[in-house]
Amino acid sequence: MINPHNRRNMPMPSKTIRFLNSSAGGLLLAVAAALFFSSRTGADIVLPHDSIFAISIGHLFWIVSGMCLGVALFTLSGKPTFMRAMVIAWLATNLAVYCLGCLWYGGHSLGGYLGSFSDAFGVPAATAGIMAESALAYLILGSYFMLAGLWLQNRRATSGDEVKISCPACGGHIAFAIQNLGQQIPCPHCRAVIALRKPENLKMSCYFCTEHIEFPAHALGRKISCPHCNRSITLMERA
Repeated sequence: MINPHNRRNMPMPSKTIRFLNSSAGGLLLAVAAALFFSSRTGADIVLPHDSIFAISIGHLFWIVSGMCLGVALFTLSGKPTFMRAMVIAWLATNLAVYCLGCLWYGGHSLGGYLGSFSDAFGVPAATAGIMAESALAYLILGSYFMLAGLWLQNRRATSGDEVKISCPACGGHIAFAIQNLGQQIPCPHCRAVIALRKPENLKMSCYFCTEHIEFPAHALGRKISCPHCNRSITLMERA
């Protein structure tokens, strides 16, 4: 179990960050599809022009749909990174600023701007407005939580508070916070139960010059140039 005294100092778990990243990407894909479909099927819209850019709501839907699609594909194309979280936060913040501008110019809710969406999906305008506001709130909160979690992880890794070891069962590399030393966890690679401990440097002799080499356990299996004879060797445990 994790020491409760250290819980408040721990960064957001990677699993939570991955969930926020994938759910934000999925939500943006759904928003892009809904806006595209409603702009294609809605013939007339209650408000023909938006109050900020003075362009038709249909054209605005096309623009926002394209932006959401691009950000969604970028978000889902790889593992969570600070850049992906920044792009989601940028899009969500700009949409929120636009919505605030609409309210400033006399709008009461997003429902009034979603007439074609309501017609296309048979959803009341008030419900459509609540759905849009909820999605936007989730994107804003989720992206900024991701940024905070990734920043804390990066800070911990660069401050020396993160320990790297190799799984004794499969050799996979594992990184963990130093305060979790002594815990037993399933290896994320092979699921074997291992104890988190401080890494001990391993020693071997170069195959070519027989000089001694010392290296950290997490570098096991890596190819390097021997520091003595400069020939290429693979780091492995002494037989």
